[in-house]
Amino acid sequence: MSTKMTKEQLHGMVADIVGPMFAKLEERIADGKSDAAKMLADLALGSAPRLVVSADDERRKSLNAVVFMQSMALAAKPGEKRSAEKIAKEMEFENVAKVLGTTDATAGGLLVDPEFSTEFINFLRAKTVILESGARTIDMPSGQLMLKRADTGATAAYRGESANATVSELSTGEVALNAKILDVLTPISNQLLSRGSLNNLELVRDDLVAAARDRMDSVMIRGVGSAFAPKGLLFQAATANKVDETNAVGTFNASTTAEIVGDLGEMIRKLMDSNLGMTHLGWLFSNQIWKRFFTELDANSRPVFRDELMQGTIFKIPFLATTNIPANLTASAGSGSGAQASELYLADFFEVLVGQTEGMKVSVSTEAAYDPGGGLVSAFQRGETVIKVELEHDMIERRNGVAIAVLESVTWGATA
Repeated sequence: MSTKMTKEQLHGMVADIVGPMFAKLEERIADGKSDAAKMLADLALGSAPRLVVSADDERRKSLNAVVFMQSMALAAKPGEKRSAEKIAKEMEFENVAKVLGTTDATAGGLLVDPEFSTEFINFLRAKTVILESGARTIDMPSGQLMLKRADTGATAAYRGESANATVSELSTGEVALNAKILDVLTPISNQLLSRGSLNNLELVRDDLVAAARDRMDSVMIRGVGSAFAPKGLLFQAATANKVDETNAVGTFNASTTAEIVGDLGEMIRKLMDSNLGMTHLGWLFSNQIWKRFFTELDANSRPVFRDELMQGTIFKIPFLATTNIPANLTASAGSGSGAQASELYLADFFEVLVGQTEGMKVSVSTEAAYDPGGGLVSAFQRGETVIKVELEHDMIERRNGVAIAVLESVTWGATA
């Protein structure tokens, strides 16, 4: 004997299960305080009007469950020729339609969340301060890239009549980019996914993407570099381009306005002396340094940098402030003592190259094994879904570090 439910039976099942859940909501309808309550109560009886939500509506993600219920209820109406899957598609909720079209409601399919496929998302291209400052991205599909460069140029000289011409040659070198792997994964309980919001997986994914983005930014600014991680601006900068702040008083935050202006000008001069194109200049500094710029006053108590700062520039050069430049470094003797110093960077970011393989890869699996510390465990056996974010990249300043200037032991804005 067939056990398949008819539409009428399915309609009755939905009403019996969901109806009591919304019974109390009907009490709020009479006073007209809750249109949402009326809609949900109607859904329990399969009598709600067709729900229409635009693709860019901010409520769309939170309405997945409502659309699921309405599609089931409308499809179960006597005389209805459309399937629940088709109704969901007509309302342009493809993820809900996928669940309705690939699961059997009578076999527990109502409890199954939408399938999440592997995605490739270039979240990092405009989110890190390194890339926002103008560093150029280049593809390296094989994970390695070699670039030729001129290390020294030929030298010309005057000569006398009938004397030999000066012989001088261009010397060349190579810039190597080798992809470094950055990744992070998180296991999520399947119960959390099925009992919570349909967006739980997306929320976890976004958190992992933010974590990867933050780590990439931090390393590309101050990473010491290794076989497994990129070398940051600090350690790629030429030694001659690293100087301490000028602080004649020798105590925290005691640099005068003239000393601050002089230090900034010296950083610009160092890049100019290297004959760079100076086409994509950018400052990077901590929020502590931003504070000193914002609060700096002249002898008449008028802001020195504030107006320009609010336009996003210092000396007409764009800046970005970030917490990935610390403000708890140990100051040198000339700037006081203690751990409240920071750093300020100036670079021609046209000379900074970020090589990437395939952008960011987001993978989701219910069968993967992972090691939380102490040995491999099975996501399938533990009833978990594992989400992993992974990317491969490297960074190089292609001019032997002369396109980067670093002001160190900066206590501007420090409080003690």
